[in-house]
Amino acid sequence: MGILFDQSFHPQLSVFGNIFQHLMMYGMDKKAARKKTEEYLSLYNLSGVRKEKTSKLSLGMKQRLALILALIHEPDIVLLDESDLGMDIVNLNYLMETLKNLAAKNITIIVSSHNISNIVMLSDRVCLLSNGSIKCIEDIKKDNPDTARAYLENLFIENYSIRGT
Repeated sequence: MGILFDQSFHPQLSVFGNIFQHLMMYGMDKKAARKKTEEYLSLYNLSGVRKEKTSKLSLGMKQRLALILALIHEPDIVLLDESDLGMDIVNLNYLMETLKNLAAKNITIIVSSHNISNIVMLSDRVCLLSNGSIKCIEDIKKDNPDTARAYLENLFIENYSIRGT
């Protein structure tokens, strides 16, 4: 399982160093790890910040790096917690395209988010949780994104009071 709960990288290592180190931890030899690191840097448009310490990156770039690290071992299931939080439109686009590509490969993606628009774009099904209990599980009909968004908003309102119970 690939998990992106929080930024799971070493803040004092460079972007290159973080990716390279994770690949090595998964048993890749140095030559292959260098090559694969270059591929990830290019694919996620991080080549320009390859030498930067991750502590110096923007929030969106940190999220992109964390996504790479969550996917490095090619998991069958990916769990993302508020992975779109604080992202600008460019970084959000990278995230959305990555998740669409994963879904096309039949990889299960579980996303925790408060952003209803992103949920509509990404999801086939939603599960609303409250205080650790499932409130409902519903399929999303994507014929009309505005209708789907309104449906989810109403579903949320029906299942939650102002106090969140």
